[in-house]
Amino acid sequence: MRVLTSLARFLGIVAVAFVSVVVIQAGSAHAGVRFNVDVLWNPDPDDGAQVLLHATNEAFPMPRERVTTVFHEIGDPYDDYPVLAFIAYNAHVDIGTVWAYKRKGKDWVNVMFHFGVPPSALFVSVPQPPGPPYGRAYGHWRKHGNRLQPDQLNGDDIRYWVRVRALAGYGGMAPARVYEMQRTGQRCDAIAVSQYKQKHGGGNSKSKGKGWGHGRQ
Repeated sequence: MRVLTSLARFLGIVAVAFVSVVVIQAGSAHAGVRFNVDVLWNPDPDDGAQVLLHATNEAFPMPRERVTTVFHEIGDPYDDYPVLAFIAYNAHVDIGTVWAYKRKGKDWVNVMFHFGVPPSALFVSVPQPPGPPYGRAYGHWRKHGNRLQPDQLNGDDIRYWVRVRALAGYGGMAPARVYEMQRTGQRCDAIAVSQYKQKHGGGNSKSKGKGWGHGRQ
């Protein structure tokens, strides 16, 4: 009986550990992934993360030599490079200057307000407001406009609306249309891949030549 009890406890511990690993991995699909800076110009068309970064680079273009200088320092390019490029582009400030300020331990809300990017450059007016977790900040913006206060916004809000803006700019679409696509369940990565293939004739990585295989390192 003691053996069975010990075995049950052991299996319970193993099960909890397994579930914990799955949750961590599911919650951070791109965490720890290193991207080669070349994906900003030459992504694997079948890799949504790479194509989204490429779309961002097209929507908020930065001088290649300046991007190359800072890109390798970004711990999570998938989440943070789009915001960095958005702020530098809209503030008309060198991307290295923006990144240097961010590296002082500032959050993205502080960085955005510090460089004078107005909330109107971020948010998009939509017929149906977003639900949680983005509805609170959107509601404050609809009420206060550019008088929105930093404590009424957070980094996740910024990342969400930056992707809407990036995909709209890259795909030549109204931002509200991109928002609606995401609201109805289309992932931003999938939208970016669809836009890329429309622009490039629907080709795939096997027929386009070499180079895409080095998108991650």
